[in-house]
Amino acid sequence: MSLRSQRSVARPVGEDGSVSIEFAIVMSAVIVGFFSLMIMAGRIMQQESDVRSAAHAAARAASLRDDFAVAEADARAVASRNLAESGVTCSGQSITIVSAPGDFEPSGVVTVRVECTARAVGAFGLPANLYWYEATEVIDDYRGAP
Repeated sequence: MSLRSQRSVARPVGEDGSVSIEFAIVMSAVIVGFFSLMIMAGRIMQQESDVRSAAHAAARAASLRDDFAVAEADARAVASRNLAESGVTCSGQSITIVSAPGDFEPSGVVTVRVECTARAVGAFGLPANLYWYEATEVIDDYRGAP
């Protein structure tokens, strides 16, 4: 009797191909988990990019104004609008001009800090993340000039 015939006799009946099915089930769960992590990472990166974009837009808007109070109001409005248009829902939001009012002169710089506490992926039940970015722009020499 050969080894091949002994092995086929010892194998239980009805178990042919069960390893392939088990492997397919386990691998499909692993692939779904991997893609879920990739989606979550992509959403986190997108929100970081949106906060960075809002900070740059706010700093640019502030650099075009000739009054510090108006510049601060414009920076807040532009950053809030930018975050809302990009779909970032901040549970806690802070938009501040880091530069001092006395430094707000032509050819100076204005720095705007945008902070946003947002939930990256609500479906996964993860806690909210704090995203922040500081953007600096040179204050326009001819701001408000016709």
